[in-house]
Amino acid sequence: QITLKATMPGVPDFYQGTELWDFSLVDPDNRRPVDFSARARLLDTLETPDWDRLVREWPSGHLKLAWTRHLLKLRAELADVFTNGDYEPLEVTGQHHDHFIAFARRHGRDAAIVMVPRWFADFTDQGRNWPASATYDAALNVSGYAVEGFADADAKQLRLSDLLAHLPVAVLKARFNGAAKPARKRSRASALLGQ
Repeated sequence: QITLKATMPGVPDFYQGTELWDFSLVDPDNRRPVDFSARARLLDTLETPDWDRLVREWPSGHLKLAWTRHLLKLRAELADVFTNGDYEPLEVTGQHHDHFIAFARRHGRDAAIVMVPRWFADFTDQGRNWPASATYDAALNVSGYAVEGFADADAKQLRLSDLLAHLPVAVLKARFNGAAKPARKRSRASALLGQ
């Protein structure tokens, strides 16, 4: 949810006090005091996250805070992409293609590639275990994009077992290399007619 909330068109809404796992229900549970100083101290330790350690210790909620920080930092670095960028669904192929959703957010040549799972119970022993990326038999079609952090940045397909090696989600910086879509010119008459 955090990944989609932070990357879909629109302004993400984060409820204060839910930076870690929060299983409270509605009033009055969600009105408990929040220890902001403890969260600030924890945030300082997550400047350079060790994703493997955070995954091993995921029940602590530190993983959620680190991932939220990463996403908000990326939103700041790619502000035009997330504020004014287009949304483009991306194709996932392979035996497990139905278990993943992918899209690009793009403004000019700057882009972010987003990958999130769905229907994931089969990969987690019905939620009892962390998913093993080696079991993902699927690939992401990134034609037209050079994805940062991959040796072959001009690859047309990225294996999900590589892309999701640490976490079952990914948001990656990319550069759009495809043909730019020219801005559609509208005449005054077509604008008045709603065309």
